[in-house]
Amino acid sequence: MTSRIISVDIDQESLDSFKKLAQQKLQMLKTECQSSNNGWKFHSQVENIARYSKQSSDSQHHMFKGVSQVKTRLNAKQFAKWLSRVHSNVTLRKERVAPGLMESNPVEVKSTTLSDLNRNEDPNKQMYKMEQILYETPSALIANREFYIVWLFDYVSDNESYMVCTSIEHNALPLKKGFVRSAIHISGWHIVKQDVDNSNHNSLDITYLSHNDPGGWLPAWMVNSQLPDQVLVIRKWADVLHEQEESNTLSDILFDETIGS
Repeated sequence: MTSRIISVDIDQESLDSFKKLAQQKLQMLKTECQSSNNGWKFHSQVENIARYSKQSSDSQHHMFKGVSQVKTRLNAKQFAKWLSRVHSNVTLRKERVAPGLMESNPVEVKSTTLSDLNRNEDPNKQMYKMEQILYETPSALIANREFYIVWLFDYVSDNESYMVCTSIEHNALPLKKGFVRSAIHISGWHIVKQDVDNSNHNSLDITYLSHNDPGGWLPAWMVNSQLPDQVLVIRKWADVLHEQEESNTLSDILFDETIGS
């Protein structure tokens, strides 16, 4: 399964508005990930992932977050860059994390007269990208779903990183025929490096936040019953990471990043 680049004409003002939106969602992610109260209620424990829920003031669909710890040799920045890279591997993503994934296509600005999203940005500090995602629903009675999103990667330091995405709308991003437009209000990761028992083995504290609206006619109670499982991506990606660490394939994925021993 391969990705195809979607080339679109989007004006600079709209691109700047996407960046502003992503920055707003980043601040929201920081607030929600670092707060243990603020309306959050314990939902359940699945293996080593503690799941929390929160009612939204502007949506019938609840917000969920998962909190866990992942043992790894990577620091927080390396983990974020690794996660960005494996997200681009659509086959891997479908097989191991999102079985309903049909396509994940990068969106690029067509006109060479327009600056791209990363204008004036330091790629070692922050980076943006746009993406189209197509999902197949499990029933022929429910239409397939489409998302257009903007990602913001915020590399605070080697020991702390954020990844956040949210849906975007533009007339250059029309709805695909036969699909329903869904919305990601906010979805993202907070990654912090920690030491375990003062040993040489590192671990990462992971918080994953998810607040989505699938759109269409699906009742809120049905959607809310399924949404807690979305935070289980922490465990799924951790399994992939451990396999790649054991097979020593991370150096190819992380470009010239140095992985600690």
